[in-house]
Amino acid sequence: MPAPANTPPPIPPAIKKEEKVVTNVVSSTISTGLIVLWVLVGLLPWFVYSYGAAKLSYAKFGSVGWSILAFIFSTFYYPYYAYFLDTSSTNIFGGRRR
Repeated sequence: MPAPANTPPPIPPAIKKEEKVVTNVVSSTISTGLIVLWVLVGLLPWFVYSYGAAKLSYAKFGSVGWSILAFIFSTFYYPYYAYFLDTSSTNIFGGRRR
């Protein structure tokens, strides 16, 4: 008897399919972990910068509300603090008066 004209392709073993799925899951998990790590490393300088503004605000006013506001708007708070709130130096150019 001749073989039928439309024979289905051979089915690969089930073990190879499972290995491929596990490999994809592992590589996906590793790449997701690396993305999370890069985001955390990227946000660390922003957090330290904003925390510094909040700490300056709390030291100046003693208010948690103002320090939270300074944390959120740290980009604007640093120049505001430097030009209007800092009383450590009275002369704008520095140096000693004669």
